[in-house]
Amino acid sequence: MSGGPVSKAPPTDAASSPPQEREGASGGSTSTAAEPARDIVFVRGPSEDGRGLDILRLKNDELSAGELREAKDGQPINGELIKLSQRSEHDRLYDVEVLAEGPRATTTAPAQPRKGPPKVASDAYRAGWESIFGARKPPGLN
Repeated sequence: MSGGPVSKAPPTDAASSPPQEREGASGGSTSTAAEPARDIVFVRGPSEDGRGLDILRLKNDELSAGELREAKDGQPINGELIKLSQRSEHDRLYDVEVLAEGPRATTTAPAQPRKGPPKVASDAYRAGWESIFGARKPPGLN
C-alpha cells in the first residue's frame, strides 16, 4: 500500500477470527499453506484535516502508514476500495478485504536524449510571452 489515501466501505458488525493455525512437529504453531495473505489495519486516530483516519496497515509482512477516507459518489478513488471487519483482539484492529484495486503507477521507458534545448512551453510561459509581445492576431487577409 502506498502512503496515499485509502477509501473504505463501512465496516461490518461481524467480528472476524484470526487466521487458522495448526500445531507443527516442534510444538509451535505454523500457518497452513491454504491460509490467505494476512491483511490487517490498526486505526491510529483522526487524520490531520479531520476528514479521515490515520492507519497502520500490515499486508504480507509489510507495514505501511496511510489514511482512510469515505468513498463518495462521483469522487475518484485514489487508493484501494476496502471493507473492514473488526477483530476480536482490539476495538481498533480490523481485517481488510480489498473490494477494488487502486490505480497502478505505470512505468514508461525513459525519453530518448534529443539534440538542443528542451522544448518547454507551459501556461505560465505563454502568459508571459503574451504580456510582453501581445497575443497572436487571428489570421486574416494580407
